[in-house]
Formats: sequence, C-alpha cells, structure tokens
Amino acid sequence: MALIGSPIKYASCIMLAWLTFSAPALADQTRPLKDGNICTLQEFRTFDFLVGNWIVKTKQGEVAGINSIELILDQCALQEHWQAEDGFRGTSIIFFDANINQWHQTWIDNRGSALRLQGNFNEGEMLLSGQKPNTQEFHEIRWRPLKNGQIKQYWRMTLDQGKTWIERFEGYYIPQDGK
Repeated sequence: MALIGSPIKYASCIMLAWLTFSAPALADQTRPLKDGNICTLQEFRTFDFLVGNWIVKTKQGEVAGINSIELILDQCALQEHWQAEDGFRGTSIIFFDANINQWHQTWIDNRGSALRLQGNFNEGEMLLSGQKPNTQEFHEIRWRPLKNGQIKQYWRMTLDQGKTWIERFEGYYIPQDGK
C-alpha cells in the first residue's frame, strides 16, 4: 500500500496522533502518585462513598432490592450489581475519566436496557445524567451521602427536554454490613 502525500505530511500526522493520545499520560506522570497508580488520586476517589453492600429502600420504607458496589481494576472503577425484589437485575461500570474530568456510568440490565450517564460531584452530591440512545428520555440520577451512613438516591427523567419531570425512584441505601 503506497502512502499518499509527502513523508513530511505523513510524519506530521504521526506526531499529531502521538501527542493527542500521549499528552494526557505524560502530564499525569508529573503528578505525585500513591503506589504508582493514578487512580489513587483524590478525583478518582470522589464516588467511593457508594462502595459497599446496601439494602435499598423506597422513600416509603419498602425494600426495593440490594446493591453491591465494589472497587475493581486497581481502584480505577466501581462495579455495581443490582438485584431488585421482583427479579430485575443489572450491572454498571462507573469510572472517572481524567481526560475530560467527568464521571461516567454505563448500565445494562437483564431486560436489555442500557443507560450511559456522565457528570460530577458538586454541592454534596454526585449528579450523573444523559440521554438514553434512540429515545427522547433524558435521565438524571443524584446520590447524596448522609451523615447517618446512608445514601439518598433520586432518579428522574424527562421526555420533553426538562419541561416536566417523571420521578423514577427516590430512596435510601442502607449499609448491609454495618459500613
């Protein structure tokens, strides 16, 4: 296969690609790392309050299900395992993307539904939101750690770009293991 263009243009493209993908990694090498793992830096630890085994109750106090969330991949991500009382199950991967300074969650469940959210911790709560692919559904989920060791979760969605909102869930994560 012949290269199109001059060798200088080809080399410039290679250098640009290398800088694009290597610059964030090179910049991170100058930061002080604990145990040589970038994921131990504070911004990667913001969602650690969610790690644990939880009984999840509705705002009325009824058990909705259990949720187990663990750190994986050398503490670079959280994995969620949800089991509802009615047999509904799901899992998600949650991680901090240092390249864009945002948290991401990718959810999949046993009914074939997927959800991709992104956002940040602000004013005492984590807020992740996103458009469900190929729908008008825009989802917004908030997690707020409470002083009693519980976590309040509030999930809502809109079908009309925020003019009206539908509550999907409001409830509390209660530590199952005395965390």
